[in-house]
Amino acid sequence: MEKTNTGSSKQRKVWIGTGLAAVAVAVAGIYAWDTPTSGDGLSGTIVPAQRYRAPQGSAADVGAGSQAGTQQGQSGAAGNASATAAGNASGNAAGNAAGNAAGNAAGNAAGNAAGNAAGNAAGNAAGNAAGNAAGNAAGNAAGNAAGNAAGNAAGNAAGNAAGNAAGNAAGNAAGNAAGNAAGNAAGNAAGNAAGNAAGNAAGNAAGNAAGNAAGNAAGNAAGNAAGNAAGNAAGNAAGNSK
Repeated sequence: MEKTNTGSSKQRKVWIGTGLAAVAVAVAGIYAWDTPTSGDGLSGTIVPAQRYRAPQGSAADVGAGSQAGTQQGQSGAAGNASATAAGNASGNAAGNAAGNAAGNAAGNAAGNAAGNAAGNAAGNAAGNAAGNAAGNAAGNAAGNAAGNAAGNAAGNAAGNAAGNAAGNAAGNAAGNAAGNAAGNAAGNAAGNAAGNAAGNAAGNAAGNAAGNAAGNAAGNAAGNAAGNAAGNAAGNAAGNSK
């Protein structure tokens, strides 16, 4: 209803405007027809004023003058009638042209407005329906894709967490057992090697010390004995020779 009232008010304004335009065109045509356009009607000559003394006329002159005036009046009336007829014809032609132009413009404007309104309404309805259908389809597809992605991500995360926990527990148990066995074996081997080396070194040092001490004692004793014997023998021999 509001659109109809708005359209009717617009049409009323258009008709009023076109009517005023037609009246203005008609008045302008009449004014242009009645206004002289030649130079003789628009210009004049200013001369010094002089007193005019007309000669006295006779009865014959008066009769001739009245006949001439009557003829001039009749010719002036005929000229006015022809000018009026020509002006009416020109005004009617200008008014008809202006009215036709204004009517055509108003009719075209009203027709275009109505056609545009109907076309816009139909186009909007069709566009809204198509847009809603396409939007729903796209939204459903996007929602399904997002839901699937989120579900897959959550499932993968939960599965990975459970698998990692189980794998870590099993791997830790197996790794601890293997590491303990390998560590014990390596520790035993290293301990044995280190013990043997330390024992050998200590045994060698102790053996050498004891051997050196015994050798030195025996050497000293033997040397002392031999020296004493030799000294005694030499001393005896020297003593006997004297």
